[in-house]
Amino acid sequence: FVTDSLTALAYTLDGTLLGETDFNPLNGIIDYVDLMPASFSGPAIINILDGSAELDYLDEFSNTLVDYGRTTEGFGLRALVEYHDGLALEPVSVTPLTELALRLAQANSELTLDSAYAQATAQLKNLFGLANASESILVITDEQFSAQDGLSNSEHQGLVLAALSTLDSQTGGINSTLELLDPATGFNQSELDQLIGEAILAVTGSENSYIQAITSELTEVLERFYDYEQAIAFTSPQILPDVQDTDLIDLSAYLSNESDFEMLIDGEIQELSTTSDEVAAAQPATTDSILNYTQVVTPAGVDHIDAETDVNIYG
Repeated sequence: FVTDSLTALAYTLDGTLLGETDFNPLNGIIDYVDLMPASFSGPAIINILDGSAELDYLDEFSNTLVDYGRTTEGFGLRALVEYHDGLALEPVSVTPLTELALRLAQANSELTLDSAYAQATAQLKNLFGLANASESILVITDEQFSAQDGLSNSEHQGLVLAALSTLDSQTGGINSTLELLDPATGFNQSELDQLIGEAILAVTGSENSYIQAITSELTEVLERFYDYEQAIAFTSPQILPDVQDTDLIDLSAYLSNESDFEMLIDGEIQELSTTSDEVAAAQPATTDSILNYTQVVTPAGVDHIDAETDVNIYG
């Protein structure tokens, strides 16, 4: 960003305005004292809007300054953030990727918005191979960005944003790309496949030195969009059989060798994978679980699952 005048708004999940404050992206920090009530705890939607008619940031693919308000068509970008006593539980960068995750969540009628957002975020992370989407981002136009010695997670996130910028160059802007990827506005994988091919050709023919330095890496990320429809397929919570007074049922029947899944345990959603260390040291639920004699995978050290447990399996 080159502007210092954006606006940050916070909403509850049902759309009630919690607060509004000026946001200087050059500092990268939102003044939560002005944005969030000190007593607020729970999930909130943060919306970053354009506060002026100026050119706001350097677009990665075109290497030109762009009006943030115009490319997002006035909608800005959003993320869902968890708060406790008015403070975010972890730092979150609001990007086209978080906006995409929120749109996917809003199109998912099977889950609550916060659960659907967690699922969509995990699906996008898996699609692009991101380790931690909450880390700081190093965009490809930053002088510290370098693909020659391998990509850090911060650089990898910057590369994914550059891929979205490349798609923007073909669709006309951020919001146009997001609408193309949004199931609520008529997503079509065949249409996306054609766009990917055009974007890859644009990368190959680019005269932008930032793009020329990462042609192969950027092409690889763009090619991952060929699997987008499969990656973001909505997953309803598995309905497990109601079994009484019988042997335990092995949940592994519902999991592949490399499945990602999430469980609400003691009131907190935990993202797990069959390949993670936590699952390697897993133990079953007890018989007082709502899952009723069902063998489930839980993190090491958890000896029960409370009666509000939901299990969402995907992957």
